Amino acid sequence: MTYIEQNLNSSLSKKIEHQVELIHYDYYIRTLELEYFQHKSNEYQKQLMKQICQSKYKQETSDKNMNF
Repeated sequence: MTYIEQNLNSSLSKKIEHQVELIHYDYYIRTLELEYFQHKSNEYQKQLMKQICQSKYKQETSDKNMNF
């Protein structure tokens, strides 16, 4: 295997791993949201939870993209 093939495979592998981590993260956030919404929260609490989740998601994806 040539140097180019090795680096291409490594790059592709990292990209796939990154996508899998994002899927796991999305699943985790969604399960937390569902559990939270079962607690009969008021509208303000629901909005706050959505904002927190979105902020955390943006932070995690930007951190992952910087490491990628």
